[in-house]
This record gives sequence, C-alpha cells and structure tokens, in this order.
Amino acid sequence: METQPEIRCPSCGHRNRSERRYCAQCGGRLGEVCSSCGTLNETGERFCGHCGASLTGTAAEGERRQLTVLFCDLVGSTAIAEQLDPEDWREIAAQYQRAAAETVTNFGGHVAKYLGDGLLVYFGYPQAHEDDPERAVRGGLALIDTVAELNHRLEPAHGVRLAVRVGMHTGPVVIGEGPGPGAEVFGDTPNVAARVQALADPDAVLITEATHRLVSGRFIVEAKGAPPLKGVRQPVAVFRVVQASGVRSRLDAAGPRGLTPFVGREGERRLLGERWAQARAGEGQVVLITGEAGIGKSRLVQRFKEDLGGEPHTWLECAGSPYHQHSPFYAVTEMLGRALAWRGDEPVEERIVRLEQGLAGAGLQLSEALPLVAPFLALPVPDRYAPLRLSPEAQRKKLLATLVAWLLGSARLQPVVAVLEDLQWVDPSTLEVQALLAEQGATAPVLFLYTARPEFRAPWPLLAHHAQVTLGRLGRAHVRAMVAGVAARATLAELIEAVVSRTDGVEAESSGVAPERTIPATLQDSLMARLDRLGTAKEVAQVAAVIGREFSYALLDVVSRLADADLQASLHRLVDAELLYARGVPPDAHYVFKHALVQETAYGSLLKSRRRELHRRVAEVLLARFPEIADGQPELLAHHHTEAGDFEPAVAAWQRAAEPAFARSALQEAAAHYTSALAALARLPESAERDQRELLLQIALWGVLLTTKGWAAPEAARVIARARELGARHGDPAQLLLVLMGHWVVTLTRGQLSAAQALADQVLESAKRDARRPSLVLGHLAQGTTRFHRGDLLDARAHLEKAVSLYGAEEAFAGSVDPGVVALNYAALVAWQLGFADAGRLRVREGLALAQRLGRAQDVAAALCYGLLYHVFAREPRRILEQADKLVQLASDHGLSQFLARGRMMRGWALAEEGQCEEGIGQLREGIEMMTAIGVAVTRGHELSLLAEALARSGALAEAHAVLEEAFAALEDSIIDKLALLHLRGELFAHEGRPEAEASFRAAIELARRQGAKMYELRATTSLARWLTEGGRVAEARRLLAPLYAWFTEGFDTRDLREAKGLLEELG
Repeated sequence: METQPEIRCPSCGHRNRSERRYCAQCGGRLGEVCSSCGTLNETGERFCGHCGASLTGTAAEGERRQLTVLFCDLVGSTAIAEQLDPEDWREIAAQYQRAAAETVTNFGGHVAKYLGDGLLVYFGYPQAHEDDPERAVRGGLALIDTVAELNHRLEPAHGVRLAVRVGMHTGPVVIGEGPGPGAEVFGDTPNVAARVQALADPDAVLITEATHRLVSGRFIVEAKGAPPLKGVRQPVAVFRVVQASGVRSRLDAAGPRGLTPFVGREGERRLLGERWAQARAGEGQVVLITGEAGIGKSRLVQRFKEDLGGEPHTWLECAGSPYHQHSPFYAVTEMLGRALAWRGDEPVEERIVRLEQGLAGAGLQLSEALPLVAPFLALPVPDRYAPLRLSPEAQRKKLLATLVAWLLGSARLQPVVAVLEDLQWVDPSTLEVQALLAEQGATAPVLFLYTARPEFRAPWPLLAHHAQVTLGRLGRAHVRAMVAGVAARATLAELIEAVVSRTDGVEAESSGVAPERTIPATLQDSLMARLDRLGTAKEVAQVAAVIGREFSYALLDVVSRLADADLQASLHRLVDAELLYARGVPPDAHYVFKHALVQETAYGSLLKSRRRELHRRVAEVLLARFPEIADGQPELLAHHHTEAGDFEPAVAAWQRAAEPAFARSALQEAAAHYTSALAALARLPESAERDQRELLLQIALWGVLLTTKGWAAPEAARVIARARELGARHGDPAQLLLVLMGHWVVTLTRGQLSAAQALADQVLESAKRDARRPSLVLGHLAQGTTRFHRGDLLDARAHLEKAVSLYGAEEAFAGSVDPGVVALNYAALVAWQLGFADAGRLRVREGLALAQRLGRAQDVAAALCYGLLYHVFAREPRRILEQADKLVQLASDHGLSQFLARGRMMRGWALAEEGQCEEGIGQLREGIEMMTAIGVAVTRGHELSLLAEALARSGALAEAHAVLEEAFAALEDSIIDKLALLHLRGELFAHEGRPEAEASFRAAIELARRQGAKMYELRATTSLARWLTEGGRVAEARRLLAPLYAWFTEGFDTRDLREAKGLLEELG
C-alpha cells in the first residue's frame, strides 16, 4: 500500500496528514504555504518544493520591508487560569489560539509567534498585499468578534469570559534569520506595536498614527492622544478603531482630503458616452475597463457618473472585495442591498416589503420570485408564500435566472447603469450571474460597466455589444496638471517634474507621491505585493534594480550568476507581470522597469549590505566585461563605485564624467558630477593628497557654478572660499591664481569695486610671478574689467588689449567662460565708451567668432550677451531683437541663469524702445528680479536705468524718477553706470520742462570728460545743446557740440553721432 505524505508538527512532533493545516494533536500551525503556488511545505523549509520560491519571504541575509505588526493578548489570563483546572485552561487557551490564528490568517496575516497568551502577527510578510494595513485593522476587529463567539461556548461550559487587547503599528523593518528557527524582524515597529497593545482597553483595537494614515477613511476611529510609550523616545499618537466606515473604494475613503483633478481620458469618456447612448436606445452594452492598480479605472467610472448628470437613469454599483473572494454572491447581495435602499437598521418586515416592491416593479411574479430571493438575502419567507419544491441544483438555476430577470426588468422604468468594480476579486457565483447578464442584456436599456486588473479574464465570450478598454498611462502633461492641483506651491516646479519622471503616468502614484517625495506607504505595499507574487523572479528584479532603470540581458546575466534558463524564466515572469518592458530577444535583449517606483521598491527591499555587494559586482563587471560602457558612461561606473562604498575609484570616475560634460556644455550635469566627486572624496581619510585633489575639484566646480548659478551666487562663493582655504595650505602658483580669480569674480559681481580692485591687483601680481601666458591673460583681464566698471577707461583698454594679445585658445585656463571671449567683449565696450565705435564692433564680431570656434554654450552665450550690451550702449534696439531670442533660448537650454536674466532684460528694453512698453517693462522687471536673486549687484545701476528709461517712454514719469533714485542709491563707486544715470535724470527733467535738467546734463558731461568717455560726453552734450536751443541759447549750444563732434574719427553711422550731426545742421 502506498504511503501517504505526512507533515511533522514542529511543536509536538506528531505526524499529520499532508492536507492538514493545524496539528491534530496540539492544534499548532503546520508548515508554510508557498505564496507563489499555494503548495504546503514543512515547517523549517526555506524554499518551496514545488516551484522553488522562497518560503521565508527573504534571503538568509535579510530584506527591508514595510510591515504592519499586530499584537493580540488575553486580558487577565492569570486570574482565569487560577479559577480553572490546568487541563481545562490548556484546552481553552488552545481553542483561543486556534480561533485567533484562523481569523488573522483569513485576512492575510502571518502568525509569527505565540507569546504565552498572545499572538504576534505580521501583515506584509512573507506575502505582501497592497492593503496590508487595512487587512490588519480588519483582522483586529475580527479578533474581537471571534473571541465574543468563543465566549458563547466557554461561558456555559467553564464559567469564564475571555477578552483581548489588540494593538498594531506600521513601519519599516529588516527581516532576516535570527538565532532561532524562521525569520526574525529587526527594528522598532514590533516594539511600538507591543506597547500600543498594552494601552488598549479590553476588547478594543488600538492603532498608531502611522497605521491610521494608511487606512484613513476606511474606519471610524477615536483619537486617544499621544500617551508615553515605554522605551519609545518620540510621542506616538494612537487611535481606537470603533468600526469599519463602510466606504467601498479608495475614492470614497479620500472624501475629506479631496481627489486630485481629473485629467485626460477624453477618448475613453467618448467611448462610454457612445455606448451609453446605444444602451438608452434599448441596445444593451457591456464595457470592461482594465488596467493596473491605480491607473485610474475608478476615477474614470466616477467621472462618467458625473457626466451623466441630469440624464434620467438608475445607477447601481458594487465591487469585488479581496476579503470576500470565496463568499458566494457577495457582490450581488451588496448591489441588491443598495438597490433596495436598505439602511442596515430597519426591521425585517420593512426589508421584505421593499423586496416585494422591487421584484414587482421589475415585472416578476412574487409567488415565484420572493421564495427564491428572500433566503438569498438572508430574509425569512413569509407564511403567505408557498414553499419551493425544487432540488438544490434546480433552485440554484432558477435563482440565477430570477436575479438576471430582476435586473433587466428594472430597466423598464428607466435606463440602468450597473457598475461592478474589481472583477479580479469577485467570487465565482457572482461571475456566473455577470456572464448571464452579458449574454442576455443585448435587448435591454442597460449598460454593464466593469473594471478589472490586467490578470482578469472574462468568462464570457466577446460579443458585438461588448467592448473592452485598456487604460494606459497618462501623458506627462496630464500628470503635471494633476500634480499641480495637489502639490505645495513653494516647490511646485521641482516637485512636479520629480513626480512626472517617477510615476510614469500612473494616476494613483501621481496623486500619492506629490506631497511626500518618498514612495508612499500605500504604493510601497502595492508594489511589494506584486513582487512577492513572483517567487524567485523577485530576486532577479532586485539585482536588476541595482543595475538601473534600464539594463541589458548581457549585463544582468553576468552580474546575477544565474543559469540562462532560470534567468530567462524569471525575466519572462517580470515581463508578464507588466513590471518590465522587453526589447529584443536574449542574449541581445534590453529591459526597462515599467515604472521608476517599481525599481525603487525592489531596490529599497534589499539590505544595505546586499546593495553594496551588488553595486561592487556591477562596477567590477562593467570594467572587466563591458569596458565600452565604463569608458562611455563614466557617471554610471561612478554611481556604482559610490554606492558600493569604494570611494577612491568613485572620485576618479565622477571626475572623468564631469570633464566631458563641461566640454559639451552640459553644465548642470557637470556641476552634479563634480559635487558627487567631492562628496566621495570627503569619505576618504584626511591627507595632504586629498586636500590637493579637493582643491582641483573645487576650482573646477566653481567654474561651472559661475555660469549656472551666477557670478555672485552664494554657492559659488562658498566653493571658492573653501578653495582659498585649501590653496593657502597646498596650492601651487597657478592654483592660487585661480582661487584669487574666483574671489575677485565674486567680489566684483557683488558690486564691491574697491575690494575688487585690490583683488585684481593681487591676481596680476600672482600672474606675473607665475609668468605663464594663460596666467597673465587672467591678470590683465581682472584689471581691465574692474577698471572699466570704475570708469578708468584708458587703463582698462590697455589691460584688456594686453589680455587679447597674450591669449591663446589652446593654452587658456578652462573656466566658466573662456577668458579670450571675455577680454574681446570687454575691449569692445571700452572702445565704444572711448568713442571708437567701429573698433568696438570689430571686437564684438571677433568675440562671437572665437566663441563659436570653441563651441561651448557658455562661451557663445557670453559673446551674445556682451554683444547685446554693446547694442544697448549704442541704442540699437532692432539689432537686439534680432539676437536676444538666440541668447534666451541658449541660456534656457543650458541653465545659464545670469545670461538668461540679461537676455530677457535687454530684450525688454528693446521692446520698450520699439513702442511695446508694457511687454518690455514686464521683461525688464523679470530680468532684474532674476539678477537680484543670483546676487549680481555690479550692474544694478545700469539695469535700473534701463527700467527707468522704459517707464519714461511709457509715460510713467513719477515711477521712472523713483526707479532712477533707487539706481543712484545702488551705485557705490560704479562710474560707468553713474554717467548713464546723470544723463537720464537730465532727460526726465527736460521732458518735464524743469530747469534742473541743465545741471544734470552738465554733471554728466563733466564726469564723462574726467573718465575719457567720449561717447557718453557726446550724448550728454547733444541733450544739453538741444535743451539750450529750446531756451534760445543757440550759439552756446553750437559752441559746446561742434568741437566735440569734430573729435570723432569713426562711428558716424551710430545713433549718437547721427543725432549730433542732425542737431548741428539744425543750428546752422
């Protein structure tokens, strides 16, 4: 005779038949049911004997998870035990433990330990579910009911009444093997749950705020404050669970918080509208909406309900429940209860009356229908109805036919929309009813609207009046619109972009991530549940998650060390589960995690030690087997070195990634790579060599930040301050020169011109000591630029031309902007001020040509920017409008904040000059605000003068005067800006006919003469001559203007010289 397999009880050793779940001798739990295939395995076994899946839910080294831990303990067990014979107490305790274990197991809980009279239960291990916190709370309430039912038996037999306390908490844990058999949980989550349980009243469920946040709206709770918990430092708010709230869905539970805006789905809404129109006309329709969890199925149904609005119809709805998958007709009875408007507290007689009305209204014979339906709805059959004389099988068939006829008959009064959501959780009997309705509803004014997840397969054939809609991901624009409705305004732009990139268009993920910045706990449960169902494929997903969002089969094959057949089978399961997209066929296949959050969940479940091990393995494999990737994507190699804790190679790899990024004008990426290199370097032991490496990296980062953040940005200032500290200890002359140059740039940009001149002197002295041509270029550039802003134009020109003559592109220091480009353009501005407009134009063209040859975005942007500034000085608005858009676009594309601000500002001035004052003033203000935000002060007087000029042109003279005075207050010792402001003040006075105009013009002329600023002298003299002429002082006007005009030898096509010539001709 063949021996039947047996399972040995781990508690008492008794041999039990293989189909048993609990020991027949002691009542202890037997074995572990595989979460992947359902096979029962013996206690202590780690992997399923049928499918190979892990039975502990984790590898031996452990796993990170979110867990809801439930503690249940008997109240006053010691006193009860004293009243009873030990054998009786043993029997009562065993009954209680069996009943309690069965209760929590029915809700997906895992009884980890029996602790005396209590149970320690995990929800979320070894199999995670998307709703583990809700399952735990429902399980806790069910425990109270279970003990109450148990008391009905115990009280008469033993004279005792049991009561329990239930407490729970949700939080992160590490699950791994401990000293004893089975997995152990590490972390404070179990401790908090135990302390909360001790606070609960008898027959009460107490939950922490962390758990309550995840089940909010699903239960009616009573706040109990934040009592101190022994051994827990932070206060923990707790809530007593009164009862389930009765809400049916996530949307209902969201009620008080509100829902995210409904976006997109226009095509699906049109289809539902078309099918509804056909149903109203008597052509019944069936629509099945499928899509993964959180994709927006329920929101679409809800929006369709809103779309129907004032149309006459009957709306019936119900849903499948994961807790009632084996409760026959659960969803049907729920729908009928809603249709009959049962409140839940009415007497049985009232329910029967309403049932009779409903059946009669559908045209059914009460004598036949009510005896069938009443018991189905747990109602007694009144005596006035004859009993049924049918076999169970015949009675079931007739019941199904009656239910179908009832629903279809109800549509005689007005069209019906019958909604049944979550078909994947519906019991087989309910599905049988739906199959009949789908087949027979073609001639009734009914729309059957179903929702289900992708794994559901409808048991009815697809007919002409059926339609299936598969919801895809929302577009990025729709996700932005949704997140904008719920995100905090302070960080809106950054947060929206993060959510868009991480959620990939999944509605629930988009609405859930917005307020948090981490994976929301509800989504983590859902995603972990999907991974847990995959058995060994989950481990492949974890390894792949370490590699990255995208990965090749070839790389994963080497890293995972799995046999090809096993690896391909696991990848196939991940693709089938719609967690991965696949392109190509192994070994040439490439894969992408369908959502970034899936990758993050798989990655986050690994222990940190395992992550480091895998990152190190990936880096080693890239270097040894995939050198083309390691060389072509050094940032990828750097990432894996960093996460592995191998900081020495990480620094080198980050630096290798930053340098080509800077060369390609990918400045944001370059800054990030340099920052990562510095962070990795800081993890190495202190040494002189480390300081030297840091100095070089800080100088390189400073060069990038100057361009991306602005020359006076606090970030750039902090970097150069650290570089100066390091340079004082370890720098060579060239490095010290660059550090000094950095301080000079920050100081100059902040408008501290006296201090900037002192630093420029130090830069030139340092350059002369170094004596190399690139160093001397920087020294003369610092001198020329500073002297330009201070109004020392002749010396500025000498230094700038010296810098131009010494410059060589092949040996220039790499910085934020090429020094040759800067020198040429500043030389152009100085030439214009000195009265040599043609020479200035030549330098502008040379600067742009050099920048274009170098090919870096920051150099081209600088050349365009200085060229526009030259046209502002020359008052050539049309030339500005021809080129400003190029600068703005280039600066926007590459994150060049200072050039972007200047481009908008100068474009605004040009628009105002051309008569588009309102738009121009708006852009001017925007540009000035941006310059202020990044700390640029050296040109603030000039910027405000442009705004004042635009305001005056618009007729807002009072505001123009106010802005002008603000500009004077901001000047400090910038002579160049003061020239423009004195002249503009005179123009405003002249426009108003105020005599103060003459004094302002004369002050501008005097200052211009002292500085040798011939072009400003001519402009102010022309304005004064016009003022004098209007006052009848023509001869004086001519005496002032004629000799000055005669001085000029070039630039006769400029606006200033043309206006001067025209006035002289008027004067005769």
